[in-house]
Amino acid sequence: MARASESSIVAKCAAVIDILSNARRPLGFKEITETSGLVKSSAHRILSVLLSEELVEYDQLNKTYQVGPRLNAWGRAIWNGMDMQMDPSAELDALCEHSNMNAAISILDHDSVLYMRTLNSVPFRIASHPGDHALLHCTAAGKVFLASMSSHRCEQMIDKLQFERMTEYTIQDPARLKSELEVTRNRGYGLAVQEEHFQVIGMAAPIRDIQGEVTACLSLWSLVDRTSADEVERFAPELLATTERISRRSGYAPG
Repeated sequence: MARASESSIVAKCAAVIDILSNARRPLGFKEITETSGLVKSSAHRILSVLLSEELVEYDQLNKTYQVGPRLNAWGRAIWNGMDMQMDPSAELDALCEHSNMNAAISILDHDSVLYMRTLNSVPFRIASHPGDHALLHCTAAGKVFLASMSSHRCEQMIDKLQFERMTEYTIQDPARLKSELEVTRNRGYGLAVQEEHFQVIGMAAPIRDIQGEVTACLSLWSLVDRTSADEVERFAPELLATTERISRRSGYAPG
């Protein structure tokens, strides 16, 4: 059995990893101590342990910390260990090439979207990369994950949301979000038009396991100066067909 001091160190390490993985950007030492409540000496010790294990990496130039390569590798290993039997990279390549949009596969990570694989054919400075997190209420994938939950769990998740305002189009009202989720359920895919980033239009569809549970999302997105919401939605049938093919590889059989 672990001693109390050992358990405390593990808990503090986990708390710091939670803070960094949920942040939308690298964090400075002061931000980490303020968010975690750790005293400076303890924070230095915890970060030193995490750095030595490659669970955190340090940017010397900007003096900031972010999740490390080992943690990202764990995330990819978890994804690869899911029921999906075949690598969907070829599907992403084909979808990107045909639609001329970017693609991403994400999973639900507690109360945020976690990107596992991305293919950014459209260059954009804030494009998501593997390991990045995104909010639930203003992303197409986030809406799909919320819409796929039981009504009770969905209510609980919505109650916890901060409804951070990212742009003037971000949904900030629970009732409006619930209405949007109903639309998402009915049409089978989520849509976010300039809600997370003013320049971005995104669409996402669910990937299901053998039980029919939504385990991941496949997203397509582009920039408003390159396309419109109608043009993005024109690829909805192809997106849905792609996610169904990927889901079938996991044993999912639509009823």
